Amino acid sequence: MRADSPLGKEWARLKSMSDASRRGYQLENFVGLLFGKAHFEVTKNPGAGGRRQVDLLATMGDETYLVEAKWWKAKPGVGEVQALEDRLKQTPPSVLGLFVSSSGFTQGAIDRVESKPKRPILLVTGEELEQVIGWDGDFLRMLRRKRDAMLVDGEVAWVTGQLRGVPRRRRGTLPPSPETIVLRDGTRSKFLHCGGDFGEFAFLRELPDIDWVPGSGFGVTLDMATPATDEKDLVSLLHELSDLGWITDKSRWSIQQSEDTWHGAGADVFANVLRDWKTRYEGRRIHHTEEFCYVDLCDDIGFYTLTGQVAAHSPRTVWRASLSFQLSGIPIDPKPLQHLAQRFEPGTTVFFRPRNDASVIRHHIGLGADGIRLDVIGFIVEDDERATRADEREWAVGIIAKNPFRRTPRSRRAIPDWWPSIVCDSELIVCSLRNFHPLKRPKQTYRLWSCESALTSDALAFVPVADWADVRRNNEITPDQHPSSTPRRVTLVEVSP
Repeated sequence: MRADSPLGKEWARLKSMSDASRRGYQLENFVGLLFGKAHFEVTKNPGAGGRRQVDLLATMGDETYLVEAKWWKAKPGVGEVQALEDRLKQTPPSVLGLFVSSSGFTQGAIDRVESKPKRPILLVTGEELEQVIGWDGDFLRMLRRKRDAMLVDGEVAWVTGQLRGVPRRRRGTLPPSPETIVLRDGTRSKFLHCGGDFGEFAFLRELPDIDWVPGSGFGVTLDMATPATDEKDLVSLLHELSDLGWITDKSRWSIQQSEDTWHGAGADVFANVLRDWKTRYEGRRIHHTEEFCYVDLCDDIGFYTLTGQVAAHSPRTVWRASLSFQLSGIPIDPKPLQHLAQRFEPGTTVFFRPRNDASVIRHHIGLGADGIRLDVIGFIVEDDERATRADEREWAVGIIAKNPFRRTPRSRRAIPDWWPSIVCDSELIVCSLRNFHPLKRPKQTYRLWSCESALTSDALAFVPVADWADVRRNNEITPDQHPSSTPRRVTLVEVSP
């Protein structure tokens, strides 16, 4: 608790009062102040609980709490909980019960609450109040975590320490990506490691144009800080996003260090690579912090990035982690985004901001004689389960190539203004293929066809597109004709879950 805050001083005054009856009444006012600070409309002694009045009714939008507050020496037991249950029955099903007791609760009262998780009553002790008051947003964050624990696990959750970080519960699996990386020599993995530098960006397979809608104008941005404080929080954050329907199998990501970059697909692999940082850093010169950029799509309304910085040593402290949504407009039903904001409680006001410029920047190159030929070292592959021929089961949907505009002391090629500067430090680029082909029938020549890019508040989403040199002619080569062109620093390592 911050003792110097107004609420901290008021709590200290309550504890010093000698009049027990008056102190109990003041506790009601104090809880009302906490709700008022969270922008709830507070009604004292409401009639919502039937003939027997409760202390408070706190309402904000669809969120309503029926509140009982006691400052007793003895701990409230089963009888007091049952009395609140009876009053809660007189209210709509969406109303939650909240019992605040300075002395805590008997085990019987706790067992009674846990036996009825479908109509939750949240229990808050005086010690818990003392831990969270004075920190903006923590009171409401505590209530919502207690609510989720009751609805999901049927358990009373107790607060220990400040409410920072992401709730950690037993989780399911994250959606995997259907993509696999296959190098020229046949090595397979879900991610690759190459030379690079800092810069929060990721290669996407496709980039939604949020401006491509009827009517004029551009899309909107919604930025949201997250409460992640360490690496485990980041993984929990991914699971929270997955639970809320914001993780798809189309995600791409990158992790950047001072001389190294890791590129991959799939939230499950991203989580594993984050956790396997010691293996990634073996024998390498590293900076004390690494950056990451995770990009995913949003149900045909846009895309988002999760970016941040995490310590490259133990403990894996997160210095910053934020979400940036790029949407076609303000949804007529914003409840999914509201739910997301409530779950993460960013601590600051979350709002939509209209974009002032076109969201996607495109540049067409084509396959002419002056086109940019790519030095291909591998393919992005997906399975076609409908294929009847074995040699058409796996299809190349993308390529991995040496970066034609990599910035090095020896590089001579001029970097065009349409190529993002932030991408120049990556040794490799991951391109989508404009025309797919079976993996076992690769082409002799691939050229850069076009590129698309979009900026979020903190990162760049980039889609370079490649094509065969001439799709009208037989442009295939056999596997034994593959040139040995894998860059020296490229490694593929399969990460165990």
